[in-house]
Amino acid sequence: GAQSIRCGAISKKGQWREVKKVVDLSDVILQVIDARDPISGRCAEIEAVVKEHGKKIIYILNKIDLVPNAKEWVNYFKAEN
Repeated sequence: GAQSIRCGAISKKGQWREVKKVVDLSDVILQVIDARDPISGRCAEIEAVVKEHGKKIIYILNKIDLVPNAKEWVNYFKAEN
C-alpha cells in the first residue's frame, strides 16, 4: 500500500529506519511539492535516502494554477533527473 511521509515529521532515529524501510520496499517515490515554492518544499533528507537505495523520484507539482511560471519549474525538475 501507499505510505505518506512528511519531511518535517521525521525526527527520531527510529523514524528514519522506517523511512528507509518504506523506500527500500517501494518501486517509485512520489514527492508532492507546492509549485509556489518548490525548492523549499523538497525534502533533501528523503531524497538522499531515495538515491542511496537507487530508486527514482517523481515530483508532483501541486497548485500550478497559482503560479504563472509553472512550466519553468517542470523543465527544471526534468533537467535535474
